[in-house]
Amino acid sequence: QHLSFKRVPFAEMKEHIIHITSEEGIGISGQAVDMIVRAADGSMRDALTLLDQLSAFSEQITDTDVRDLLGVTDVDRIIKMTDALLRGDRKEIISLVDRLYDSGTDFRAFTREFLQFIRTLLISKITSSAEDASLSDIEKDFMAKTLPSVTEEELTLLLSEAIKIETEVRNAFSPRIALEVGLIKASLLSSLRPVGDIIKRIQGLKVTSHPAATSLPKISPEKLPPEAVPEKLPEVSPDYRMDNTEVPALKVREISEDGPVDEGMWDKVLSTLGEQDHILASKLKHAEPVVKAGKLILAFNGGHSIHSESVQKNLEGLKTVLRDSGEPLLEAVKGINVVQRSKKKSENGRLLVTPEEEKVMEVFGGRIIDKRRTDV
Repeated sequence: QHLSFKRVPFAEMKEHIIHITSEEGIGISGQAVDMIVRAADGSMRDALTLLDQLSAFSEQITDTDVRDLLGVTDVDRIIKMTDALLRGDRKEIISLVDRLYDSGTDFRAFTREFLQFIRTLLISKITSSAEDASLSDIEKDFMAKTLPSVTEEELTLLLSEAIKIETEVRNAFSPRIALEVGLIKASLLSSLRPVGDIIKRIQGLKVTSHPAATSLPKISPEKLPPEAVPEKLPEVSPDYRMDNTEVPALKVREISEDGPVDEGMWDKVLSTLGEQDHILASKLKHAEPVVKAGKLILAFNGGHSIHSESVQKNLEGLKTVLRDSGEPLLEAVKGINVVQRSKKKSENGRLLVTPEEEKVMEVFGGRIIDKRRTDV
């Protein structure tokens, strides 16, 4: 059976702890009481357990004793870190993290308390009240000075970053580095400005108007002197140029032109392809690219023919590069065929591939693996 109990209010728990310590003759500071009650999170039993553990070691409980037992962070350090973030003082942030490290502070515990404090700031800003019973006098003084100068948007963004920091620090192999990076990123928010402030600044700008060209007086041709209006404008030839130079005719290579692909053009294609698929580009360096009947023929000669099969299987990247090459000749290519060219001489009695057979391979994209003479 599961029984749900309501949390005891902060003020009631604090009053009860003070009453017990007074009756038992235990000395305790006010900040130590706040830290015990906050750590108990509404559970009176947990608060009494903590008090019992602390009183077993000392009859005068200080805030330092509570921090050492619970591993919590001094409120003053959380306030200083929050102030440095809101001011965007990254040098101070690094210095505070160093001090936390030197004092042996648990970064995970610090991040949880920092997250809770930023949430308290936002709630206080929204409700326009910093009279939370769980707040210490130091926290109330800080809020009274800080809240008027920050907006809800800034605190909301800071709280969102604090949530990310807590998650990253909790799961990080190096909590210190995760905390430093997260806090530095969060400090960059100080340079942002709310949209409302920007609109107000724009509205406050003075706009200087200049008379438009349409406001100039119009002059009727009838009011102009006769010599100012020519009877007939001189005729100008369409081919007339101010500098009297002839325009050279542009030489445009026909898209349907067949022949080897320009070496510079092909190097540009391979360079672009190499950024996407370096292996394919290195294999295509050994091919002889030729455009024929609207198709790109990639011919591998001799020992380089071992690349033909793997190239044939990975042509999609090359097709994309050709379409975006900016070269009309290559952009108009309708297909790509990969072929092998046999050596000019036969070394072991095998027949060479004839031009007719090469045409068949170009059309169907095949290759001849072996061919032997048959005596009939």
